[in-house]
Amino acid sequence: MLINRHRNTLECYFVFPTERAQGCVGYRLSLSCPELKVIEVSDVVLGNSKCYWGSCCINDQACTENANANHVMDVQHRCNGQSNCTVDVIEEVITCGYFGFGTYNDFESITYTCGADSQSGFVFLCCNDLCLTRMQYEI
Repeated sequence: MLINRHRNTLECYFVFPTERAQGCVGYRLSLSCPELKVIEVSDVVLGNSKCYWGSCCINDQACTENANANHVMDVQHRCNGQSNCTVDVIEEVITCGYFGFGTYNDFESITYTCGADSQSGFVFLCCNDLCLTRMQYEI
């Protein structure tokens, strides 16, 4: 973020909205970005929604914890720098059981942003409330 602290100046920053893909164990997650933007994974979380009868009902109050490092690296390897990708929802023991005991997760949630593709030659910049897209040319 570029900030100029003098009066009557613009405050400018790059904007990449946060996206989320989530799904139940046994399914595949599809991550995608608009044209000329690429995925940058920021978080991979496993959770247990504690639904009855073994079903999966993802909600914001569910118990969650970070996925294991190997799975996070696999997701990043598959998705970072791509305009779209798919990831299998894994199942592993997490500490979301009653009284802190281990239990299997029933869903996975991946948070990511869609950033500018360094190969596209486009820059997406916002200054105050105005957002600009500019084509860069190399000479």
